[in-house]
Amino acid sequence: VAFQKDGLPKRFAITVFCFVLQIIMVMRTLYQKCKLVHGDLSEYNILYFEVGHVPFFYFKFVLLYTKQKPLDLQGHLHIIDVSQSVDLDHPHALDFLREDCVHVSVSLIFLWLWFS
Repeated sequence: VAFQKDGLPKRFAITVFCFVLQIIMVMRTLYQKCKLVHGDLSEYNILYFEVGHVPFFYFKFVLLYTKQKPLDLQGHLHIIDVSQSVDLDHPHALDFLREDCVHVSVSLIFLWLWFS
């Protein structure tokens, strides 16, 4: 992606990178501290909240908004539908974790290519 004069793609890349780090940290916390695997994690189960803005955005729309006007990255990502999570003792917990990682990765790659 070539950087434009106003630096929008660079800011967008930084925003996406920060979101990726937050998603990784949330998944890690859910696994290590809560001993849970979401099992259905995708961009539709990730919400963004920033004080002073509309209460919650779907992650996909946050990226679209970021392309128009950069966020100050003071907000946080929140995971929804956690009630369907499974315990680490579940026989398919690691399969669900792998699927969560794949869904989030594919979603981020698709969104990156679509918005770039």
